Amino acid sequence: MMKMLRYLTACAIGALAISSVVCAKDDPAPTAPAAVPTPPPPVVSAPATITPAPVTTPVAVAAQPVPDEPIEIGYIEADIQNVLRTLSAKAGINLILGDEVTGKVTVNLKGVSYEEAMQLIAESKGYAYVKDKNIVKVKSKESLDTEAIEMRIYTLNYAKADDIKKTLEAVLTKQGKIQVDTRSNTLVLSDTPSNLSKLVPLIQALDTQTPQVMIEASVAEVPSEVVNNLGLAWQTATTFTINSTGTDATTGRLAISATAPAIITVLNTLFQQNKARLLANPRIAVRDGETARLQIGDKIPFQIINAQGVPSIVILDAGVKLEITPRVNKDGFITMRMHPEVSQIATAPAPGVPPTISTREADSSLTVKDGTPVILAGLIQKNETRTTVKVPLLGDIPVLGWLFKTESSDTRNNEVVFVITPHILAKNG
Repeated sequence: MMKMLRYLTACAIGALAISSVVCAKDDPAPTAPAAVPTPPPPVVSAPATITPAPVTTPVAVAAQPVPDEPIEIGYIEADIQNVLRTLSAKAGINLILGDEVTGKVTVNLKGVSYEEAMQLIAESKGYAYVKDKNIVKVKSKESLDTEAIEMRIYTLNYAKADDIKKTLEAVLTKQGKIQVDTRSNTLVLSDTPSNLSKLVPLIQALDTQTPQVMIEASVAEVPSEVVNNLGLAWQTATTFTINSTGTDATTGRLAISATAPAIITVLNTLFQQNKARLLANPRIAVRDGETARLQIGDKIPFQIINAQGVPSIVILDAGVKLEITPRVNKDGFITMRMHPEVSQIATAPAPGVPPTISTREADSSLTVKDGTPVILAGLIQKNETRTTVKVPLLGDIPVLGWLFKTESSDTRNNEVVFVITPHILAKNG
């Protein structure tokens, strides 16, 4: 009984302690009264101004040039498409790969550009590498023949369309064709786009302005006895030079000494003394590779009768001829092919008999610098002069007329000298 009372008393005390804890949590804690906020003093502000944001002008960024510096690359069993894509990105080139371009590649290249590396890798695997402006196509060579035909028209500025056609026909595909419009000097090309991209640089390289050469030719006739008396040696001629010796201390002018070729000085002296005769002194402009012709002499007509008895007139040329074909080299030198000829009548024409022409000619080819004179000599021309002095009327009497007239003949050998000076003309534009 006592145990029961103790148990009930403990339960009552525990219940009373729990209720007191719950009441303490429910009652709010006392708080201080809230302070009344003091209104802030009025703020007087200046009138607001709106400043527009600065306008920035877009700046154009220049495209990076295609890198062409030598590089060094190496790949071992790398996928060819990945290699070509990487190189094209480095080179800044647009790349189009055919579906048939597959396989592995192992390369080690030094001293080549990115673009050269692309071409070497593609061609080493047997693929076609076609470039059109900034676009590169890599595909099989068989697929090139299946491309659609494209037509392009090119008007040439300097070259003849017929001449360019002969060169381009060798690089056309089986489907390619070339037509020429002679009136407008135009080429009409029909071929695959891949092959047309190869033809364009070739046309541009061939369609260039042809160099022109101004040829100054002096043709002189010098008596052989004058040449022998003076002891001239045409081969000792030297190049014309001008030397400056500085400023003269007395006059303050620039002193210049000029040294002319010996042949030119001698010829000028002979001209002044009337011991030589200048036959011609023309200046002829001719295009590179074409022939300039000079002729001084007579045209001799004579009559011939053919097998049917019909007469006709034939004209022969006699005198001095000169043919020059210049070829301009890239280093400022000129290669000239020269053909001088000296001809004269040996026997006069007779009825039904043509005249006899004696000819002396030579062929020469040499390379000289622009503006350097060339001497051609040694061609001998024989001149025979007959003079008759008679008494009027009496000298014409048959048989006895010789008593009243005198005849004399004079034969002289003259040496024909050619002085040829070529000059390269400046290109127009």
